Amino acid sequence: MSDNILSAYRRLHAQTPKQATTQVLPEAEHWRRWRELTKPRRHKTFESLPAEIQQKLLTVQKVIHRYDPAAKIKLIGSWVHGGWADRHTDAEIVELRKLLKGKTGLSDIDILVENAMPLHKRNIADAAGFALNIMQGKLGSQRGILLPPTPKIVLADNLT
Repeated sequence: MSDNILSAYRRLHAQTPKQATTQVLPEAEHWRRWRELTKPRRHKTFESLPAEIQQKLLTVQKVIHRYDPAAKIKLIGSWVHGGWADRHTDAEIVELRKLLKGKTGLSDIDILVENAMPLHKRNIADAAGFALNIMQGKLGSQRGILLPPTPKIVLADNLT
């Protein structure tokens, strides 16, 4: 057994060491430019979000309300603070996002849910049909955009 360990040790140290890759570190000018570019992209209301994101959020809300009709939902993360990337995002923002945040690819949707019933997060994302990060907690714990309440259907007793 000790021969196997010694043999493995020799093979491991016989390999040439990998070259360290040089990583570009962000500088203050990158952060300044990031703030300049993301500030006008910040959303403050549900209505200011792109229609596609509004529709996705309403779909998520519908699915979550199947589990807990009283659940309150807040959009948080990059779609609120302006750092999101979709297929129409400017290349400069995409590059800065990669450099400063380490993120590549399109943004998913992050929501915060305040509810009393247990949620099956994976089932919700599967039913919604897109990438979704669900956190549970108090709505006051993070800034974000509160989703509008779903309209309640009132059935009339007498229609005469």
